[in-house]
Amino acid sequence: MPDWITVARNFDLESLRKLATDPRIWPHISDDHFPDPEKWKPILGELAIVLVACDRKGYFGFAIFLPRTFTTWDCHFGFLPRAGVWKAMKAMKKFFRWMWEHTEAERIVGDIASDNTQALAFARRAGCSAYGLNPKSVKRGGVLLDQVCVGISRP
Repeated sequence: MPDWITVARNFDLESLRKLATDPRIWPHISDDHFPDPEKWKPILGELAIVLVACDRKGYFGFAIFLPRTFTTWDCHFGFLPRAGVWKAMKAMKKFFRWMWEHTEAERIVGDIASDNTQALAFARRAGCSAYGLNPKSVKRGGVLLDQVCVGISRP
């Protein structure tokens, strides 16, 4: 069976904005200090890398990579529910592979709110492991939440 999932670099911030502000993604990636989704615009530096996952129906996920250093990159990702776990996992692994092949990245890290158990389980299944806790570092609904620090190293 052919692989109908493609991952490519994207410079169209409007498509990223539409994915990130989708009501099925937005509550999991925003916090109390974000504007309303209609007003949010991605502001990324020139070193940021935005990758999108696409299938026959169009975009279904994204990953934003921001350099901490040239060897360690922060990752922020989201997938529409229509992707399902299998397709989202395949895309996530392709996002990582793209970074290993096209950058000097040796480590990719991210912080996931401790109440987002689905994202934590997904990150672990994608090969990430927890390496720390950032206590009371994100506020949602007026409640300060811990964030679990996860990462993956170049194979």
